[in-house]
Amino acid sequence: MCVTVVGEEPKPRWNPKPKQIIILESIYNSEMVNPPRDEIRKIRLQLQAFGQVGDANVFYWFQPQPPNPISLLQTTLHCHRSNDRTIEKLVSTGWASRFGDLAKEEASET
Repeated sequence: MCVTVVGEEPKPRWNPKPKQIIILESIYNSEMVNPPRDEIRKIRLQLQAFGQVGDANVFYWFQPQPPNPISLLQTTLHCHRSNDRTIEKLVSTGWASRFGDLAKEEASET
């Protein structure tokens, strides 16, 4: 539920500057993936030299993001296509029948 006070403008969304992104990524890549509250304040002070930023912006930047449904679908489709090509290659070279023979041998042993 979103409550807006009449006559009050909503705050604009934070768009980090390129230098701020570089700093955030370097902190993240240095194994600090979930900084504590006091570190978030220190990071904010560092980022403020390059533009407006709040503690909440820094906190949410480090939160894991759900995958984009479109890119997730594209990745899934790409994997399926790759698997289909691999299966076709195995069948065309005769390897698939060899795997089938191994499965039959294991089933008969049990």
